[in-house]
Amino acid sequence: MAYNSNFDVDAVMGVLGTIGERFQDGTPEDEALRIAAVALLYVRENGKLEDYREYFR
Repeated sequence: MAYNSNFDVDAVMGVLGTIGERFQDGTPEDEALRIAAVALLYVRENGKLEDYREYFR
């Protein structure tokens, strides 16, 4: 799968939310999705999104 370096953070968050609806609160899957979402928001809010994108290039 090719990496899209111009991904839309909000779209990714929406997908994570949709997937998260499949799991009960407190399950390992629910926790992993929450951690991934918060990590992505943290990167964006701290102005490091371009560094994050470059990491995957």
